[in-house]
Amino acid sequence: MPPTDTTRTSVSLQRPPNESRSRSVRQGHADGPPVTPGGIFLLNFQSPHRESRALTLRAQGHKVFVPEESGTALKALQGEDLRQADILICDLTRIDSAVWADLRRICNLRRTDGMLLMVGCESQIYRGAEFELLVEKQLGARLVYAK
Repeated sequence: MPPTDTTRTSVSLQRPPNESRSRSVRQGHADGPPVTPGGIFLLNFQSPHRESRALTLRAQGHKVFVPEESGTALKALQGEDLRQADILICDLTRIDSAVWADLRRICNLRRTDGMLLMVGCESQIYRGAEFELLVEKQLGARLVYAK
């Protein structure tokens, strides 16, 4: 019979609280992502898609800016307006050379901390693999197709 060890003490291992969850709970979004500090810019969206996308993102606690809602054209957007953004989402469904040039200028801006802006693009029209590569190369973004 093995000897009985009477010197053992019970050790209770407790997990530290999940910091990201407690942070999102403090911000009032227990089951959603934390609020994006700089906000999300929606660029070049058609009216019905723009409003539904903005409502969805705002319902999840994000700050959403839509320049077209205030009558600001894409060409009129300055670097100072966009440098505070965390994410740019561009709709490439109705794209022409003037809009493309403006998007290239905007997507190559750097944030106030020196980092490039995070850019995502979507389109309702399939334009082929060459267009997807062009978006990646010139805008620094991935392209997804939405209906």
